[in-house]
Amino acid sequence: FGDAPSHYMMNDPDWKLVWHPGHSYETLEAQLRNTLLTNPGEIVTGFQIHDRNGATTRWLDWFFRAVEGLTFKYRWHESLTLPVGLVNITTNIQNHFYMIETDGSEDSYHKAESGDAASVARYERELSFFMMDFDEMPGDARVMYYLGVDHISICQTLRWRANQRTDASSQGAWGSWRDELKQNRSKWDYYVRHHQLGVAYLRQRVWIAPEDATHAELHWASAYWLAYALDELAPEPAIDPPILGGIPSLGTGLVSESLHSTTARTSKEVEASALPNVGASAAWANAEESVRAYQRCIDLDRQRVDCIVLRARQLLGISQRMGPNGRTTIDAIRGVGPDGIGGGAGGDDGGDEEEEERVEEAGSGG
Repeated sequence: FGDAPSHYMMNDPDWKLVWHPGHSYETLEAQLRNTLLTNPGEIVTGFQIHDRNGATTRWLDWFFRAVEGLTFKYRWHESLTLPVGLVNITTNIQNHFYMIETDGSEDSYHKAESGDAASVARYERELSFFMMDFDEMPGDARVMYYLGVDHISICQTLRWRANQRTDASSQGAWGSWRDELKQNRSKWDYYVRHHQLGVAYLRQRVWIAPEDATHAELHWASAYWLAYALDELAPEPAIDPPILGGIPSLGTGLVSESLHSTTARTSKEVEASALPNVGASAAWANAEESVRAYQRCIDLDRQRVDCIVLRARQLLGISQRMGPNGRTTIDAIRGVGPDGIGGGAGGDDGGDEEEEERVEEAGSGG
């Protein structure tokens, strides 16, 4: 409104705008005019997006004043950047409208560009953009997160398709979707490689890269994706524990190696840091590290009960498969030493006894 543009709004082509009851362009304009008078330093007006999964929502800062110097960073999953000295005060969260993210199988942007929102082609295309960003911004925590997520999303899509092809009676059995993928050697190798690279990027993001203060939620999401990748998407399940000295033991050394590796700032360095993800030792290392990653999620947000349950489930599964040595295994993953004192590596300090008891109780209830 006015003689020149007063505000700009950026949105994805597969979003649909919906006005809240009793609201319209006119009510929004009235609020924006009032804001210009009462709080001229306010630049951003947020809006809410209802995700295509139908269950979650998020706020975005892509509704902003028409001021000079505003730019977007990154080629994909862009981030609004304000020039130095311009304060971003995001207090004026409007409730006039919200956006609905359309289903990827419908007439959407992803449908037109890649066939579907969850297609392998979509994630391969996104990876090409992220790789260009990573080359220009080595070590960028945000790009590292999305590189990890898209590699793992390819694995997730392949697993879903394999499950669709397996007999319904075999779904849920260990290895059903894995056996389906292994029938095509090139497809299985493709899955294993993307899993290996995705985990390598997420490990860097979770265990090594500093938390990104401007996108703190991505640090929690990185831990969750890492735990999920090492748990449900692992190329091999942890079935028979390695035997060291006649005693079942995790003892692979793979996890401790990943936790103490150096920061990888380029794609070549990340690929070089990737650890084996097939074989019995790697399977158990994946299971162990997934517990640590779920614990990291809990440390960052203790309201996420799903992470507590998933961690408990993984602990119980490991304990049962370890047999008599199961209790020692749980203590080792917690970070509890032989003397019963916490302090092991991996972010699980064993210091919150009440939390551990709650986790055990959640798991023992069946």
